[in-house]
Amino acid sequence: MSARFTEDPDVDKVPRVFIKTLQDRVVKPDQQDAMIKRWPPSDVYTLDSDHNPSFSTPFLLFGLLVKSAASAGYCI
Repeated sequence: MSARFTEDPDVDKVPRVFIKTLQDRVVKPDQQDAMIKRWPPSDVYTLDSDHNPSFSTPFLLFGLLVKSAASAGYCI
């Protein structure tokens, strides 16, 4: 199974970010590494959180999202 979107050749022009969750028991870190390798994102960030950082580490997740948006040139 592939996670790539092949319908539009410009899809790779959109910056993508992967947030790797180190304590994830649903999608284990080695599986996340395989996903990253299969379709490399623009940036990879890591959080020492479970599968759902919006509940377990919301402030850290927010910080990463702001950092990612700023590095992509979006003003917040």
